[in-house]
Amino acid sequence: FLLVDEHLLPVALAILIVARELAVSGLRAIASADGIIIPAESLGKAKMVFQTISLTILIWNQNLLFFPG
Repeated sequence: FLLVDEHLLPVALAILIVARELAVSGLRAIASADGIIIPAESLGKAKMVFQTISLTILIWNQNLLFFPG
């Protein structure tokens, strides 16, 4: 939510991302309790890589990394 606070990400998009992640995690937990394993697909893995790289670049470019010293 740092990106929302810095007005770099709309609140609605942040809520959508968090809601989706919670929904997927919840469905995986329910399936796991029933002994069903839902493997990650290639598209999901690619999405995660894209999100991680995009957010890292955005945070880096906005000097939102806090290093002591």
